[in-house]
Amino acid sequence: HFVRQTPGTERDIEAESELLVTRAAEKLRDAGIKAKGIVEKGNAKTIILSHAKEWGADLIVIGSYGLRGIKRVLMGSVSTGILRDAKCSVQVVRLGFGKHKPAKKG
Repeated sequence: HFVRQTPGTERDIEAESELLVTRAAEKLRDAGIKAKGIVEKGNAKTIILSHAKEWGADLIVIGSYGLRGIKRVLMGSVSTGILRDAKCSVQVVRLGFGKHKPAKKG
């Protein structure tokens, strides 16, 4: 199924992204963490690593959906690229954990 992206849809996505990032940065600042929220278009890995270098970051925290197999090959992995190329520590947070079946015990 393919959804054609219209200018209105793209604006909606941008507005939602801005709101999400603004709220996340506010929560971090409220917790005493220096945080700045930025939404940009482009190659995510390149943009994140560029900002981390510019800011002298000690840590990059990034989410991962844990794609496997052909989906990972086709879609690539931003988190894997950042883990490989970052000059600072990287914390990967597994997202979408409620969608996976729990491991069988014993």
